[in-house]
Amino acid sequence: MTAGRHAWGVNGHSWMQGPEGIEHEDIGGSLGRMDGVAFYANLLWRLPPGKDIDQVSPETDAQEYLQCAGSAQAMTVELRRIIDGRSRHFVIGRPERRPDGPPSEVIRWDAFTTRIYPNEVFVAAEAAVLFTCYYETDDIPATYQLRELDL
Repeated sequence: MTAGRHAWGVNGHSWMQGPEGIEHEDIGGSLGRMDGVAFYANLLWRLPPGKDIDQVSPETDAQEYLQCAGSAQAMTVELRRIIDGRSRHFVIGRPERRPDGPPSEVIRWDAFTTRIYPNEVFVAAEAAVLFTCYYETDDIPATYQLRELDL
């Protein structure tokens, strides 16, 4: 298998260049091993044209990406995009009506907690659909909604 055009990050410090043609089952298997403690985050981004992982810095070159944090049973999935030259960060949710009030669901990852709405909580299998679509198209299915975060 040849080197792919994407980089995969684990826990924000371990980076690898993905193989070309990674399968949905591989992505699902990785997300399914998340335990929220030792393995709590994944990040997928397209490498700059003509560059390999050893020629870039994820901290500065990963401008747009899909990431998740939590465990296989409960995780948040987020999308970062550059829109009109500005970085914007979104939580992904199912197209269900969001309850009024502040986010009520707590996602635990590493030593942190994140609050999100019930329609924004994913299990590994559904998150794998988002990651597979992003790997193939650099986007998520249009059926999901985005809630912008003010970071």
